[in-house]
Amino acid sequence: MDLHDFTDVAENYDFYIPGISGADDDGVVAFHTELARVYGAQGILDIACGTGVTLIPLIQQGYHVTGIDISSAMLNVLQRKLSSLPQDIQNNARLICASMTEYDAGQQYSLAVIPRSGFMHLRTQQEQERALRTICRHLTDGGVLSFNTFDPNYALIAANLKGTAPKPVLRSEYTNAQGMQERIWNVAEYDPVHQWIEATWIFETLDGAGEVIARRERPLCMRWSFEPEIRNLLRLCGFEVLATYSSYHKEPRSYSGSIIWEAVRLPRLDQS
Repeated sequence: MDLHDFTDVAENYDFYIPGISGADDDGVVAFHTELARVYGAQGILDIACGTGVTLIPLIQQGYHVTGIDISSAMLNVLQRKLSSLPQDIQNNARLICASMTEYDAGQQYSLAVIPRSGFMHLRTQQEQERALRTICRHLTDGGVLSFNTFDPNYALIAANLKGTAPKPVLRSEYTNAQGMQERIWNVAEYDPVHQWIEATWIFETLDGAGEVIARRERPLCMRWSFEPEIRNLLRLCGFEVLATYSSYHKEPRSYSGSIIWEAVRLPRLDQS
């Protein structure tokens, strides 16, 4: 299992994510809203949709969105949110619980998005390729895909190589779904052979005096990819890169952490 498969993580996701370094929901929503305005007329595929950071704003604007997520726990939270919306808006959404590497939504879309860092949860190039080929099959000719990856942080990799017992880093302090104060610590090791970030997220629940009264650990594994790798994978899977940015605010590409990708599906006879 991975971090987002756990019910307690899904239930608290919307509470802790604003405190995570680099979280920028306003930028994420604005970026994808603009993509939808330009490319979303024939439907949108929201992959690793989670609790609906992009899906809900898009359906509220009248777009038809199919949300894919491997985590039933995250989709349960999203479904509760949808049930509180007017029926005509709910009708704009469809949810599928499946891996992004293998699903059949039964239609093609003019836009596919993988918000935040969902693509990085694919642990091998083979999984990345299967995901991109599956997306390609679901896009119309000229349809657009957007997702993000990270530049490798060599300082962190060197300081926290696998087996070096890295120290916990405080990632977030927040009030959880039950009204309790919690802290999240992250212990991450870097495996350069597999290009993996192997992490343990430690959730601490505090009492009114700030003392830890409960503790739980949840695993997280992500793969960092180099920019040329992704460019080659996109080309292999039937895409051409349209643009890359350093943030959801479309800052010019530089070696700074994030890589926001926009790629177009090219016409091909066979994408199997």
